[in-house]
Amino acid sequence: MEITIKGDNKRLAAYTYSHFCVDGICAYLMWRIFGYSGFTFIWALVLYHSLAFAVQPFLGMICDHFPSLWAGFLGTSLTTCGILLSFIWPWAAVWAVGIGNTLFHVEGGYVSLLREDRRIAPGGIFVGGGAAGIGVGTLTGKFMGEDVGVLLFFVVLGLSSMALSFAARPDREVKQRPGTFHIVQEGMPVGLIVFFSFFSVLVRGYAGIIIPLPWKNREWMIILTSAMLLAGKMAGGFLGEKFGIRKTAVISMILSMAFLWKSSSMLPALAGLFFMNVPMSITLTALSDCLPEDTGLAFGIAPLALFLGYIGALAVKIPMEIRSPLVSILLAASACLLFLTLKGTKEQRDF
Repeated sequence: MEITIKGDNKRLAAYTYSHFCVDGICAYLMWRIFGYSGFTFIWALVLYHSLAFAVQPFLGMICDHFPSLWAGFLGTSLTTCGILLSFIWPWAAVWAVGIGNTLFHVEGGYVSLLREDRRIAPGGIFVGGGAAGIGVGTLTGKFMGEDVGVLLFFVVLGLSSMALSFAARPDREVKQRPGTFHIVQEGMPVGLIVFFSFFSVLVRGYAGIIIPLPWKNREWMIILTSAMLLAGKMAGGFLGEKFGIRKTAVISMILSMAFLWKSSSMLPALAGLFFMNVPMSITLTALSDCLPEDTGLAFGIAPLALFLGYIGALAVKIPMEIRSPLVSILLAASACLLFLTLKGTKEQRDF
């Protein structure tokens, strides 16, 4: 008897948990395989991020055109197979988890954005699950990579995510709902809004990498930092729906800019990281608003922007003394772009 999980909230819960599993496995394997290899680790990360982030819009377009494709189940299956491949051919494992990650993320976009109630918060809830997974995967892979119990833990996560992504897979009808939210400015060219949203994510991603965090040198701080990222991503949609879309996005950027000026101290830095991640769900919704018939493509644009920010941070070495002012400038630019593209509130319309 086939077990299926139906209903928007149940499906979102299944995919949020599976997102935790997928990102956790990816981070765990990257650190366990390459974490002590110096320069090779950098190249492995570049390859992984290229597959998991840079190609996501293109695989999203494929999924948009083939709505019957079980992208989520295929993604969790490839990611779980990556655990086995890591013992046989490590570089093949990077390919498996990279492609698996991006396929799963695309279908997670359908689950979190194409809901009947069309709320903003679910996008942040789904993305937040991945932030928690990265924290757990990084901690275990970096400090407990040779522990057999940890390995079995991730095998269980992989198998459970496969089962849930199969049972909760969205059908063709769900995937073909229009991704409209009515939160972006009317009258502004769609291409310009997409570019502004893309650039806003890029500068936030770049700023997040170059922020000086001299206090982040202990195991428990990795978990604490991940918790702030998770909380910011998950809270953004709820705050936007309660206090206004544009107000929430812009004020969170201003607060992040203020707190991260003191990023050398742990508490201000954690507050700054929280507020910097608040606009994530709002930005995903805005991109979906711009491309309502191409949700897979829209959801993949933000990861591509994050990838370019990551590559930019690797390519150009920024002196430590100018990083805090540069982060402030970038976050101010992001706030301006969000102010220009977003409406004050979400219009209530029948979908």
